[in-house]
Amino acid sequence: MLRLWPKVLRVGVFQREVLVQAGRKGEHIISDIDTSDFGRVAAKAREAAKRYLGQAETANLRVELTLSDAFARVALLPWQPALSDREEVDAYARLCLEAAIPEVNESWNVLTHRAAFGAQGLALAMRAVQLQAIESAFRQCNLHLVQVRPTLSRLIDWARKQSRANVLQVDGRVICLFRMTAGNLDYLEFEIEADSVRAAIARLAARCNTSVSSRSNTIHVWQPGSREESLEGISSAFPGISPLKLPAHEIL
Repeated sequence: MLRLWPKVLRVGVFQREVLVQAGRKGEHIISDIDTSDFGRVAAKAREAAKRYLGQAETANLRVELTLSDAFARVALLPWQPALSDREEVDAYARLCLEAAIPEVNESWNVLTHRAAFGAQGLALAMRAVQLQAIESAFRQCNLHLVQVRPTLSRLIDWARKQSRANVLQVDGRVICLFRMTAGNLDYLEFEIEADSVRAAIARLAARCNTSVSSRSNTIHVWQPGSREESLEGISSAFPGISPLKLPAHEIL
């Protein structure tokens, strides 16, 4: 019997590891790899797909790719009531990105998360030439990219489905904390690891702890790969807050 729809392989490329999610059949972590070498990343992803799906199942395999936020640039979008349609919002997002981050120009692709009425939105930019190189590398391995998005974009979409969510993302040296309430982005904060991940989380918590604890007694933690900060360490930075690990299949 012919398969009408090809399978989808979900691949996450982060700062220190690559995650390959083949449905619920398995999650494979590829460590000790240069995650900027997309030719090797694509080859390793295909090897993992064969292991979980079998040789026959990897023909015409579609890939949804999640990239570390290190490959993207981010800007908040203050609410603008005069903007009504998608083209106006996208143009506004590009202006906000270019004003906040000088390196962003017309050669970058922009992804916009529109806000609910009266709330701030979010814009993310990725280099078009880098996206083209990624697509070429995967195509050479007979893997067909159908979607490429930064991690923060995936996490925002997940959090919008919750009535309220604090989310802490730890990806290499970049730590991010944001809160969503009823689909609205309340705040977004970043911290860069200068000494240790635990110390960076503590600095982030010192700035945001009051806001986190006033709205919820839990914080959802996204840490790709195997080199994870313990949930106990995160709990100590946010007293009275219970950290809950987000599984890969909910985000990728």
